Amino acid sequence: MALSGKPDLLIADEPTTALDVTVQAQVLDLINELVEKLNLTVIMISHDVGAIATVAKRCAVMYHGEIVEEGETVEILRAPRHDYTRKLLAAVPDIDAPLDLQQAPTASAPLLEVKDLSKVYATRSGGEVRAVDAVDFSVAKGEILGIVGESGSGKSTIARLVLRLIEPTGGQVIFDGQDITGLSGEPLRLMRRHMQLVFQNPHSALNGRHTIGDAIGEPFRIQSKLSRRDIDAEVDRLLDIVQLPRLFRYRYPHELSGGQKQRVCIARAVALNPKLLLLDEPTSALDVSVQAQVLAFLRELREELDLTYVFISHDLAVVRELCDRVLVMNRGRIVEQGKTADIFNAPSEDYTRGLLASARKTSKSAFTSVEAA
Repeated sequence: MALSGKPDLLIADEPTTALDVTVQAQVLDLINELVEKLNLTVIMISHDVGAIATVAKRCAVMYHGEIVEEGETVEILRAPRHDYTRKLLAAVPDIDAPLDLQQAPTASAPLLEVKDLSKVYATRSGGEVRAVDAVDFSVAKGEILGIVGESGSGKSTIARLVLRLIEPTGGQVIFDGQDITGLSGEPLRLMRRHMQLVFQNPHSALNGRHTIGDAIGEPFRIQSKLSRRDIDAEVDRLLDIVQLPRLFRYRYPHELSGGQKQRVCIARAVALNPKLLLLDEPTSALDVSVQAQVLAFLRELREELDLTYVFISHDLAVVRELCDRVLVMNRGRIVEQGKTADIFNAPSEDYTRGLLASARKTSKSAFTSVEAA
């Protein structure tokens, strides 16, 4: 659509945000082809430093509404002059950096077991789409399991099936030793307080008409009989946990930054002291510096509240940095799973190798060694 009027200038505002690594690589290749083929001028706006390095010959770094540094992309990435640029580059996770993961606590029994889980959707033509196909995995207490794969591979569907937000076609979900697949009504409602979901887009996950205090206090109004005064006290406690000022309780979502809104969503998710947190692309819409803050915060929260995470993401560098084990999805099926170091250092499947190759095109090691144009 943008090219339909045969423009001389194309402004691409975050064109690869929320795309998986394979599609992102295709979009960046397409932009480079269009520049060459149509003699097109492109202004690309992005928080993805690797994407900028792939496309832009020159770049400008903005901070608080001002350009703090401008010049040849290769020079800025190799030898940044401004402190903010250096901090920005330092926050970028590196898919090839040495792994320094703490060993997850071992447990005699897993907290979550998924057995032969499937979700089939019927099509209008009478066919079917297997969004999740005979999936088996488990998550130990205190562990962080990463789920990766291209868009449409079934990652988010698994999270919704585990929480029973959608009904499975077949299989079992066993949580803390209890088969919850057939739960309904009050038992299902009570079980959900122990399993919470953090959505990809923090803005759409919050009601714009409700204050931050109302959003964080909502779980208590639904799942407890606390008084208004007690709920207010809990809201203050949770704002302290996610390191936001207590006065934020009176603000509305549009008054907060993306990172602050995501912290609010996390505060709401941990309000009832859950055992399991499912995080569905929680950092995809954040810039790298805020992403680094949220990831550090998630690590601290895991230790402080003894949480277990299922971390869904298309950002392989983030998954590599955070997760103890990784599960790779393709077209609804698990194609590979294992320890993070094993998956990233020696993948056994061609599909996994393809994902890693696409991710390395815009990785930190790639743009710091990029050749001058």
